[in-house]
Amino acid sequence: MSAELERYISHGHHTVDGWLSDVAIELIVLLAHVQQHELSIHGPVCEIGVHHGRFLILLALLQARDAKVGAWDLFSQQDQNVDLSGSGDRALFEKNVARHIGPLDERYLIQEVNSLELTAERVCEQLDGRPVLFSIDGGHTKSVVLHDLEVACHSVASGGIVILDDYMHPVWPEVTEALHTYLPKDDSVLPICSGGGKLFLVKDPQVHFRERLVAAVLRHYGFNREQYERQHSSQPDRHCRVMELFGHDIVMLFTSQQIGVVERPEPRERWNPLGSLRSLAKGVRDSLFH
Repeated sequence: MSAELERYISHGHHTVDGWLSDVAIELIVLLAHVQQHELSIHGPVCEIGVHHGRFLILLALLQARDAKVGAWDLFSQQDQNVDLSGSGDRALFEKNVARHIGPLDERYLIQEVNSLELTAERVCEQLDGRPVLFSIDGGHTKSVVLHDLEVACHSVASGGIVILDDYMHPVWPEVTEALHTYLPKDDSVLPICSGGGKLFLVKDPQVHFRERLVAAVLRHYGFNREQYERQHSSQPDRHCRVMELFGHDIVMLFTSQQIGVVERPEPRERWNPLGSLRSLAKGVRDSLFH
């Protein structure tokens, strides 16, 4: 792990506006490591809907310094942001990239564009190859997410990972609806795991990439595929569920707060509403007649 990546994970990303949890960071760092060192998959990274760059900077730091980085966002065309999901700012994005990675050069492809204008062919042409990490965090309407999923899943390399933001988020139900519409039509893209508000999928017509990635997640956290609760996890406050999604087991990672595992307070005397009303009445009476 490079010094720049360590700094960004430990504190740097907190200085960039956006939404990125520790769980999501852990998962993408782990998956990218397996992708590169066990599966020998390397290449460009990209994101639709970069906002100020918080997640894309992490993806870029996970790859070699000469790997292409693609960024597509509405930026100043916020009148097309019909669902108000994010607010991209090109100047801030470029400033954050320069601060946490280095000066912008020919490695970066930054375009102000509506993602509905993108195609898989255009993505591959602009990045000089198929991306290996593709984040989707643009418009959150069903039609836009469906389109972005199609572009991402048709452009990524075999063994490439697609990251869908806000899957199962109660505020953005159309993201989940779009995924559940798309996946049954594309059996080459398989779910791996979810956590930190993101769902991770892999382009894997032969299935063996997915199995390696799922096994790596379970192994890293010390989880047993047959058991629901945590076992000797190297990370505190991590809980695992292995659940089925479209016929495949996926690892779902949660924190204690997310599943309501909290320390219970010491037992207190049960509240007595009748007693409280009597006390209130007595206080009012005393204030009136004394």
